[in-house]
Amino acid sequence: MIMSILGLFLRMVVVLAGTALGTFALLWNAHGDPAQAIAMARFDALLTQDVIDQVRDEVGLTVGFWKTFLLGLSHCYHLILATLLSPVVKFGRTLLPRYRILFHWP
Repeated sequence: MIMSILGLFLRMVVVLAGTALGTFALLWNAHGDPAQAIAMARFDALLTQDVIDQVRDEVGLTVGFWKTFLLGLSHCYHLILATLLSPVVKFGRTLLPRYRILFHWP
């Protein structure tokens, strides 16, 4: 019984990890600059290369594929923990401060 539960858990981990990796690989190779899209959504103004480079550094796009993937997984992990441990979650208000770059709110 325990072995079958451990087997199911192992399959679940493999499927979730493969799905996350596949999705991230598709988004990594997508057309366009994600730092420019984030900066345009955040500032709604003409963008300079300095602003785009700053956003790229904040989001973690200056490092390689694997480091960015692991950074994204750690952000998801912390977001899940913040959601589960928060007594009352108001979207965007009680999340950790570093997630402000992902959403645009005043």
